[in-house]
Amino acid sequence: MSAQAEQQNGAFVHIPLNEWNAQQAAIADIHSKINRLIMIYDRPLTIKETAARLQIARPTLYNYVREGKIKATRTDKKLLFLPDDIAEYLQKNKA
Repeated sequence: MSAQAEQQNGAFVHIPLNEWNAQQAAIADIHSKINRLIMIYDRPLTIKETAARLQIARPTLYNYVREGKIKATRTDKKLLFLPDDIAEYLQKNKA
């Protein structure tokens, strides 16, 4: 079987080294982003972090809490958002 036939059948694909390196860098970037998300969701988020995650302004997030659209936990003077509550909000409000 010729190299062209094997490529068409998906047996192997020749990738130039520079493209391979670019793919590896892209994969490493994706892994880094996933790890950051895992770290974020292993702990409660502050109002600033949650607003950034939801891509909304902090005053809007305060309004959502007041209106009961998203749950928040108050500790001393801080308002914290639990990972499950953020996930629930995102699930209810996905576009």
